[in-house]
Amino acid sequence: LLPGGSRSLELQDTCGFRAFAELRLDAQAFEAARPGIDKRERGKLIHRALQEFWQQTRTHSELAALQPQALQNRIADCVARAGIAVSGPYATLDHVAARDRRREEARARRQLRRACDYELKRSAFSVVHTELSIAASIGAAKLRLRIDRIDELDDAGWALIDYKSGEATSGNHWLAERPRPVQLLVYLAAMAALDSAEPVEALASLHLGRKYTRFKAIGARAGRLLDQTLAPDARNWRGPNAANDWQAQRQLWIRRVGTLADAFLAGVAAPNPLNALSCRHCALTALCRRVERLQFLDEDDATLDADAAVDAAVDAEDAS
Repeated sequence: LLPGGSRSLELQDTCGFRAFAELRLDAQAFEAARPGIDKRERGKLIHRALQEFWQQTRTHSELAALQPQALQNRIADCVARAGIAVSGPYATLDHVAARDRRREEARARRQLRRACDYELKRSAFSVVHTELSIAASIGAAKLRLRIDRIDELDDAGWALIDYKSGEATSGNHWLAERPRPVQLLVYLAAMAALDSAEPVEALASLHLGRKYTRFKAIGARAGRLLDQTLAPDARNWRGPNAANDWQAQRQLWIRRVGTLADAFLAGVAAPNPLNALSCRHCALTALCRRVERLQFLDEDDATLDADAAVDAAVDAEDAS
């Protein structure tokens, strides 16, 4: 059973050494104390509020039928229920001030309302599962997974949706040589192994930022989850790992996930960072010492330039 579920394979993709160090050696960074509610608790709050909401509101038509005040009341009720479910009654937590409590719940209500307004723009859908727990086998690896949401689309087929409680800072690299987000690809591989599952026709990250909500999705056809969905008939359906059609592309992703699982089980721990930012945001560079070879750029420099610095360093290392 892989530790951390899909995170094992996410880390293996990001850097084999980091996956080995964090999940086998338990090498972890020290966490700095911060005032207010921890960001992980904030994420749990909005995830649980969304779960509560879609368990009560199962379809696009039910959402559309709610009058504005009824919608606002349901959102408030779902956020209140989520607060109790995630941390117990907030009033019993001495380290969480009442002001922080009110602020986080107000924030969650705003995010949920924006998400509802956004989902109303979609064509018809039904919510089939929320927070679905499954045990999956990928090659010789066994994982326990929890999928945030599965929608049945209006013309059959399922969409796997993963919530992200933050801004979409960069593109999803679905068709890169090392495609990501790996988490959704792991979910795809797990669902493909279930005989009872409907065919997966779309994958999507639903980003719930401070200022906006949007899908970053890919699917069999464009527009299945609003206009963010890439599809084989879109101009930007191309890349070193792109197939000619959706079914072939799904198989490529499933094989990629299997390769990551095999590498993790075999203990492959070579420092092979995905890009420069992988090292910049890693607390273990003192162990692998790879960062000493790289000339990192300032935070304001372009990511592509930073990636080029890593590629150059890797090429130089290979040449030597």
